Amino acid sequence: MHDIPNMDGVPHESLVRFGSLVLQSCGVPDHEAALIAESLADADARGVFSHGLMRLGPYVKAVQAGGIRPGAEMTWVIERSAAA
Repeated sequence: MHDIPNMDGVPHESLVRFGSLVLQSCGVPDHEAALIAESLADADARGVFSHGLMRLGPYVKAVQAGGIRPGAEMTWVIERSAAA
């Protein structure tokens, strides 16, 4: 979804860079920040703003409060098939 502008004409890559820098500023490792920012910018590009860059503020607050630990290793506890 690169080179897709959002509704205001801001290039997708600029949104990704901004989101990544915000996340890095609160201690999120570069590779994680880039992945998260790309996902948020993609959501905005698809018009799903509730899952887009508007999530940055709550994510930063969660990191600062200790609810999200940047760089934490993830492990699968239980693997199941998907359900809707």
